[in-house]
Amino acid sequence: MTTIGAELRKHRERRGLTLRQLAELTGLAYTTLGAYERGRFDVPIANLRMIAGVLGLTVEIHLRPFDENGPVDEVTPAQGALLELVHRRIRGMSETDVGIISTLLDRMASK
Repeated sequence: MTTIGAELRKHRERRGLTLRQLAELTGLAYTTLGAYERGRFDVPIANLRMIAGVLGLTVEIHLRPFDENGPVDEVTPAQGALLELVHRRIRGMSETDVGIISTLLDRMASK
């Protein structure tokens, strides 16, 4: 599985940019960018969007269901629709409300 950092490096190199040049264009330290590329640090979404914009890329985030073994690749149409609904509705909710929903889902799943 390709990491985000490896993808960033690949696209930076395709653009013919050095880490220092990318740092100048993004305002991020070249050492930080290098750490992202090597997988030493997780890339915050805001920084990922900034880097992607400079590299002419877009950032898409896909939510997938998971179980105790990790991400589940297969989703039924009903599950997919529910994931989209939850994604739309949780925006702007308080942490308390999100916690309540999480607890409710846990209880339903354990039945």
